[in-house]
Amino acid sequence: GRRAAELRRLLESGPPDDARLPRVLELVTSDGGNLDRVRDAVSREVRVAMEQAAGLPPMTPRDALVHLAEFLAARCGAAV
Repeated sequence: GRRAAELRRLLESGPPDDARLPRVLELVTSDGGNLDRVRDAVSREVRVAMEQAAGLPPMTPRDALVHLAEFLAARCGAAV
């Protein structure tokens, strides 16, 4: 819908900055938005990223990717 299209547009350039964050939060928490659904989606994507990273050689870049995924999940309250 219109709400999803706006959210997609706000997030397509990466994590929301200070200017975009209030609108992003409004979209996912207001009527029609579902924060639990968003957290579930983040959890799924972070798990996939971590599974893919596990197949990489044990090196600093892999560890950095895993830590970033864990940080992002924790930041929005998603379970990993």
